[in-house]
Amino acid sequence: MSDPSQPPDQPPARPDREAAAARARALLEQNAALDVRAPELPADAPWLNAPPLFFAEQLAGRVVLLDFWTACSVHCAQVAEDLRRLAARFAGEPFAIVGCHAAKFPHELDPQTVRDAVLRLGVDHPVVLDRDFALGRAYGVQAWPTQVLVSPDGRVVGQVSGVGQGGVLELLVEQALQLFAPRTAETRGGLPRRLERRDEWPRPLRYPSGLALAPDRRSLWIADTGHHRLVQVTLAGEPLRVVGDGRPGLVDGDPGQARFRAPRGLAFHGGGLLVADTGNHVLRRVELATGRVATLLGTGRAGGRAVGGDVGAHEVPLSSPADLAALGDDVFVAMSGAHQVWRLDLAAPALGVLAGDGREGKRDGPGASASLAQPSGLAVCGAELLVADAESCSVRAIDLATASVRTVAGGSEDPDDLTHFGDEEGAGPGRRFHRPLAVAADGERAWVADAYGHRVLALDPATGDVRALAGAGEPGVGDGPGPQARFREPSALAVAGDLVLVADACNHRVAAVDARTGEVRTLPVPRVPVPPPVQEGQDGSALARTQDSAPLEPGPETRLHPPVSARLRRGSARLRVTLHLEDGEELDPELPSQYRVLPRGGLVAARSVAGSIDGPELEVPLGVEAAGRLLVQVRYYPRTPSGDRLLRSAQWDVELEVAPDGAGRVALVDAPA
Repeated sequence: MSDPSQPPDQPPARPDREAAAARARALLEQNAALDVRAPELPADAPWLNAPPLFFAEQLAGRVVLLDFWTACSVHCAQVAEDLRRLAARFAGEPFAIVGCHAAKFPHELDPQTVRDAVLRLGVDHPVVLDRDFALGRAYGVQAWPTQVLVSPDGRVVGQVSGVGQGGVLELLVEQALQLFAPRTAETRGGLPRRLERRDEWPRPLRYPSGLALAPDRRSLWIADTGHHRLVQVTLAGEPLRVVGDGRPGLVDGDPGQARFRAPRGLAFHGGGLLVADTGNHVLRRVELATGRVATLLGTGRAGGRAVGGDVGAHEVPLSSPADLAALGDDVFVAMSGAHQVWRLDLAAPALGVLAGDGREGKRDGPGASASLAQPSGLAVCGAELLVADAESCSVRAIDLATASVRTVAGGSEDPDDLTHFGDEEGAGPGRRFHRPLAVAADGERAWVADAYGHRVLALDPATGDVRALAGAGEPGVGDGPGPQARFREPSALAVAGDLVLVADACNHRVAAVDARTGEVRTLPVPRVPVPPPVQEGQDGSALARTQDSAPLEPGPETRLHPPVSARLRRGSARLRVTLHLEDGEELDPELPSQYRVLPRGGLVAARSVAGSIDGPELEVPLGVEAAGRLLVQVRYYPRTPSGDRLLRSAQWDVELEVAPDGAGRVALVDAPA
């Protein structure tokens, strides 16, 4: 599969809308006359956001847009923005969008990986996993992203590939709804939905994907990407400041009113923090003294094509800026959607392309003719700029004096081969990485966050030697010795002495790795405020209120209490749990505090094994018939007198005996150690 990065270099002038509509209608009529029947959607594949849907059933009588995409593609992420606009534009019409996800990397075959991508991108339309690409082949899809338009009676009437096609898609859908209106007249109501985001737990961090150590090396800034905000914490995890109100948008101003959209890369310049506001396609600046946010560069919409040569430092369209690195007044931007690295001279000011010809590939050489493939992470290392080149699965280096590009490690010798990935250690090109997203450097040392390899790797920039530092290579969550620790899509790095700080994105945490031993520990952030829930009307849905839709799983946010032993009498008994609320705190009524009680062999807990928590104490009735074990979990949201929302969770293993003289209650208290 290829990934078309840009529309033609010289796009035609925007035609008169009436003439364009007539041409779109003629195209639809011509394609409909060919009577190409749309292959049915699979019944036995995993679905997200909806139960299985079929053209012969739920989709009958609707104009349907199939979006063929993959989680790793920056261009598919840009198309997701167009699809959100289409869904809003045609809300209430007999129109449906169905995503068809195919995997480039083995990790993307896991439904949880696709679910994470759906949640991060804010995808609310149904998505089916095309695990063996049979559906894509049936539709003749040759590249990601591709959209296929299907008529209400199940005929293929249009196909569009690449990015920058939002206006074309809108016109095609508009004309299709008019042309096929007689066939949609009987269609009423919406499709069955089960939105994945309604099963999410509110948490302090959500898909963090950017880190920067403060200049005084006493605090850490986190791009809390999934919450669309920035968080500053001490190196012990205590919150210092939050910038952004937690809702997506492009709003400058004071820290409590400013809005970002999926911010990622961070870098310091003078008295400000520069932010790659990826989802808004802009660069922002946060004044450290006041927290005020201002837009530095960008129009708020993705650029249609790569910028060639130097341009003035005025507003220009950016394309998914992913990371930043600063050296003096020079700011380097990983422009992942343009497959380039740009240089912004804040002193001049001036803006230009440092390296990358805009074609997606892995070609070394002079910067103007070299090719990059979705550069996603940057780090200054001596006289070079290291680049985590995600789609070529390599680390590149750009000479800051000459702009010449070389491959440090990973990737294929074939500049057009973007499928050369693996977990081999060693030096030079080869199967070294599974989609590296970040690189960090400190003196002569460097490290790489290998997202789909779920590892942090040590890199020698001089020799290109790659060695595993931490991570078992399988997705999971867990602290401990390096080879045993688990990450899930580590996506950003920062260095604090002998600690490598890791934004472990899909575990919603920041971890610290000892650069000498590989030992991993979670940076606790229990007092980082949980953002307010999205309310009805902000994005068309309400916060989930189901009491057991999302599992309470052990993880870095859970306080694991020592095992408890108790003697209970047979029959009815009760479990009492006392929560930890500090002076002035109360449970937030807007967030879903819940408990779960799970039997573990030999013991029957026949009633009330899951439910909501409404107060500082809860009692759970148990039906006890035999000795055994219980796993008790609580997850709850205190609200402070100042209005901050916090998250606390706890877990106990309870070993129970049954005896005639046993007690009628076992009590558990969630108190800090």
